[in-house]
Amino acid sequence: MGEKSAELKVITLPDAVSKLNKGAVTNSAVTFSWATVSSADGYVIQVYKDGAWTKVISLGSGVASGYRVTGLSSKTAYQFRIVSFAKDGTTICYGRPSAVTTVTTL
Repeated sequence: MGEKSAELKVITLPDAVSKLNKGAVTNSAVTFSWATVSSADGYVIQVYKDGAWTKVISLGSGVASGYRVTGLSSKTAYQFRIVSFAKDGTTICYGRPSAVTTVTTL
């Protein structure tokens, strides 16, 4: 019988996003900026909703290190965080989430 071998792929997790900054806040939107993570292929912005973290948007690495989240309700508190990710083919690995930032719309 022939021997079978398996290929083992190792992907290094990207660093966590640091320096998450809250910019302009309106009655329906908030702008964020953050320090670029050199080991990341992109970022996922998440909002805490109904007891769970939910994806707002996934941004590729070609995007600047900032994003404006729209469609928010006025006079409402939200919690956001950003998670960096690395890709190798179809495999995606997520880094640790950033610190949580609370935003209250106007």
